[in-house]
Amino acid sequence: MTIATTPTTPTRSRRRRIAGVAALAASLAVLAGCTAPHPDVTFYSNRTAVEIGPALWCNADMSQALTLEQRCGEYDGSDADRFARLEVRPGDPVQINVPTEVAEQPWSVYFRYVDADGQLGDGATELFDDGRLAYTLRPFADTDRFVLVAVRSGFTVVPNDGSVTDSTGVGFVETQGWGLFMSEAPAPDPTGEADGQP
Repeated sequence: MTIATTPTTPTRSRRRRIAGVAALAASLAVLAGCTAPHPDVTFYSNRTAVEIGPALWCNADMSQALTLEQRCGEYDGSDADRFARLEVRPGDPVQINVPTEVAEQPWSVYFRYVDADGQLGDGATELFDDGRLAYTLRPFADTDRFVLVAVRSGFTVVPNDGSVTDSTGVGFVETQGWGLFMSEAPAPDPTGEADGQP
């Protein structure tokens, strides 16, 4: 004996439920593929501003037994595409503006400069942990010219590899960084001919 069955059509509430589940699944798929962009830092000097994304951005979770190089990859700053560029003159300061995402954590500035004798020097600012959004880096002398300025943040504690010389014996390394390479700007033309003026 065969029983004839008639196909049932979905009820309106069942169709709404199916449509709702499908819309939710589509939304989750879109959100899974989206990540917030990393914040940009702005450098300003010699009447020019440049905005750049991070040259270094890696996971600071130290719970796994991985070295920082394994987590972030070895990075020596030689990838020029990751750095902004500006032309500056000796004595030019550099203004640095960071977004709130950077200012909410400790950050500092590392820099290199060339003095009047062509000697390379470097230094670093104090650690800013007060929510500061801007800092103006000034050269030690009017004849010094910056060649590199780097914002460093996302600090994490690392095992002492012998390079730590302070009394704590604790090392810190940045996991986020933005960089600016600077070359020497041409000297202004005292006759004004470079500007098209007689």
